[in-house]
Amino acid sequence: MTFPSFGNEPITEDLKSEAKLFSNLGAEAARLLVGTGIHLTDHFRGLYLKGRISLDLLEKCIGELSEGVTELMVHPGSLSRGSGAGPFQSFSTLDREKELKSLLSPAFREAVLRARVSLVSFREALL
Repeated sequence: MTFPSFGNEPITEDLKSEAKLFSNLGAEAARLLVGTGIHLTDHFRGLYLKGRISLDLLEKCIGELSEGVTELMVHPGSLSRGSGAGPFQSFSTLDREKELKSLLSPAFREAVLRARVSLVSFREALL
């Protein structure tokens, strides 16, 4: 299994283990779905960017996409402005807010256009 070198931060052993687990589960699921009519994307990206997505990393990722349909895993969000801890408080992090800002940046949209990538919904991708 190869690990993309997006960014300067090394990929932790925990993240490598998680990626290997998800990769193995995905391969097994794909094998089980053959002939069921359930469609899959050709590629999956984003796990190695978990917790560190930035505009620079997104631009690099887009520039290195393979031919076909790629699912990009993102989890944008914003910091909770309210008081107290709710059930989704753990999803309200600075990393997710940085990810949201990166995805909404005009520079990200320009990078998508430069790379001639079409952003589509999951439904559109699998038609």
